[in-house]
Amino acid sequence: MHRIAIASIVCSLASCGSPRVPPDAGGDTGDASVDSSADVRNPDASCTLDAADAWRCPSGCADLDNDPVNCGACGMRCTSDQLCQSGACQNACVSTERFCAGSCVNPRTDRTNCGGCGVVCATGQACAAGVCAASSFGAPCATSIDCGSDLFCLPAGFGWTGGYCSRACATSGDCDTASQCVDDGRVRFCLRRCVARTDCRDGYQCIPVAVGSVCAPSCTARPDVVCGAARCDPIADRCVNGCDHDDECSLGSTCETVSRRCRCTPATRCGDGLACNLATGSCGCVEDRVCGAGRTCDRALAQCRGA
Repeated sequence: MHRIAIASIVCSLASCGSPRVPPDAGGDTGDASVDSSADVRNPDASCTLDAADAWRCPSGCADLDNDPVNCGACGMRCTSDQLCQSGACQNACVSTERFCAGSCVNPRTDRTNCGGCGVVCATGQACAAGVCAASSFGAPCATSIDCGSDLFCLPAGFGWTGGYCSRACATSGDCDTASQCVDDGRVRFCLRRCVARTDCRDGYQCIPVAVGSVCAPSCTARPDVVCGAARCDPIADRCVNGCDHDDECSLGSTCETVSRRCRCTPATRCGDGLACNLATGSCGCVEDRVCGAGRTCDRALAQCRGA
């Protein structure tokens, strides 16, 4: 009501040629006071700013509805972790996030804002609990560069939420002591060992395997992308690849009688950007976007290549 009333006053003053009055700071909160100079609504459209509430302020034409430097009034500044919405300063992020460089980030896991805005972890380091440290199996990643020289990044497009640093393996001897070799229904990877769900990152479950348990993606939200030819056990929230019959595999997949493993077919719902590689019987990429930043899809092998 306060700003509507002011706008009415401005319009009435405009009709008689009197000086225009800028909006004041009434009701809005920020970390700066309102500039008291006679800034006015521009009467001759010289303010080309395409906004319903454009005013001429000392800093120039401003959209008072959305400008964090002139939020609701000229000179009303929002704090660094606030946005200007509908002329009022509001917190930009949830309590566990920080507002850095125009977006909300998790300072506990974000490599480019680790523990604080602009704190960038070095190549081969991950951000864990807000501290840059040597990357390890199960650490979040955007590209394989984030994982160090001897690991690669399992991309989010394949169901690995936030990326997952790992290594291909034949046995657990190919992994470190904190991880073990597990068949995820497509290929064998080193996955981080766990005892309870709290040992794993958000988006992952502590899933029992042949020996012990590992942190693996929760499959119930995206069973096709996460499990491929294997089926998702909704109770255990994990992929199951062993089978005796086709109906023990994902829809459209078949059970290979010799290995008793699920194999994909062209009818398998591999997920958006993924398709069945008939040579391997596993789902793989058909589009670069599922491979993550800096990587490309080798469509002949349905595998991601690059950094």
